[in-house]
Amino acid sequence: MEVNGVYWQAAVAVFVSIFVILIIGYMLGGTMHSPLHALCGVDKHKSVVLGHVEPGYESVKEVFQQIIEDGMEDKAQVSAYVDGKLVVSLVGLVDNERHTHTESGLVYDHDSLQNIFSSTKAITSIVISMLVDRNLLKYESSIAEVWPEFAQQGKHEITVEDLMKHESGMEKFPFSLSAEELHRDNLKKNSSGSKIEAARSQRTHPKVDKSLPPERKYHFLTRDIILNEIVRRVDSKNRTIGEFIRDEIAGPLTLSDQLTLGPETLEYEHKIFPLVEARQIWIISQLFNVFKRKVSMISCVVALFMQNSVLGYQMARYIMGPNYGKPSVVLGHEDHESGHLHIADAFNARKMRAAEIPSANSHASAFALAKVASVMANNGEAHGVRLMKTETYSHALSNPTDKHDKAIMAKTTFVKGGWARFGNKFAFGYNRKDFIGWFGIGGSVCQWHNELNIGFGYTSTLINVQLGNENGSLLQKEIATCASKLKNQ
Repeated sequence: MEVNGVYWQAAVAVFVSIFVILIIGYMLGGTMHSPLHALCGVDKHKSVVLGHVEPGYESVKEVFQQIIEDGMEDKAQVSAYVDGKLVVSLVGLVDNERHTHTESGLVYDHDSLQNIFSSTKAITSIVISMLVDRNLLKYESSIAEVWPEFAQQGKHEITVEDLMKHESGMEKFPFSLSAEELHRDNLKKNSSGSKIEAARSQRTHPKVDKSLPPERKYHFLTRDIILNEIVRRVDSKNRTIGEFIRDEIAGPLTLSDQLTLGPETLEYEHKIFPLVEARQIWIISQLFNVFKRKVSMISCVVALFMQNSVLGYQMARYIMGPNYGKPSVVLGHEDHESGHLHIADAFNARKMRAAEIPSANSHASAFALAKVASVMANNGEAHGVRLMKTETYSHALSNPTDKHDKAIMAKTTFVKGGWARFGNKFAFGYNRKDFIGWFGIGGSVCQWHNELNIGFGYTSTLINVQLGNENGSLLQKEIATCASKLKNQ
């Protein structure tokens, strides 16, 4: 009987512990009216959404309002064009008392800047399409045709299309690149190009079966570092991707102060709001909150590993290469030249902002992303600017291929031009059906919808823990629903 009593006491203790954990989780993360919500940095009474929506898009503001009130962002912007008209332009602040730039004193607004990480890839893919449009490049051609030195180590068969689709086998480099090596003046001295030339692709490894189609492994940073070497070799003015964006996209669309890559970023540093990471207490609260969890458990676990553990460091080495931290391109903080830095610290550093990392380092507003996306939604020409001919754009959208990506562990559909085509079968495609483009870690989105003529942009300062950038997807779905209803009226 005494043993049974011990078992009974243990069972009660476990039950009470689980109950207490669930209640704490609910109090911390389950509701905005929780008595402990302030610990998570969330206060409904301080949050605010500013801006305007056109008639028929009121529900978009309601969705965005809920995202902000739930504490899912710190500072965020959402903009959308439909049929060439700006229909959504909103700014959200979790804490209206913390909305000014600490140095310049500027208020966070529609034209404020923040790093958009991999949403930059959507822009650089447009750059490549523009070069194809000018007959300076072909997707089907080998990279070695325009960059002969690239053929070293058996890389002569890798095509531009392979690279655009993350199938070049160069998803990580066997060497380090410092932020300074990716500064424009050093790029033009072939600082990174010479290292890439001498590197071996995983596709050319002796153990790889050449009879099988190439594997897809997402090139987190490397794709567009390689593309930058291609662009400056084929462009008639020998410009880098950053210079090309400045001259051929941002300038003509009057977005010079809202879309930058490289040295131009520092010219508008007074408008850049720094990246911040999610509070760990908020992330932990989501793990225990089964009543109203706002992000998946796996997203929370990944975020905690990346912020705290040795495993996070090893994950970063897998993504960035074996020399991560010696230093790596993810470093750049003036006071730290080795060791692991949080991603916000690294990308907030001035010398990282000045570097050209065209896969992950543009700074933009949501308005700028939406306007560029609007041009693409109209087949390459809108707002008095033609980025490419319709037939060039159609060619870029051809040859979509579905593959399981072994780096991000999800099925993706990439077209010849290097953008993803989203659908319900794509792991990150829920709520994004028929959108084209890409997104970035932390939450940013640069995508468009050709059938509904939607150009969509989303930016945020919080490095969100959602793996699928769900905040942006909810807004995309609502905008598409509103646009479809209005077109059918």
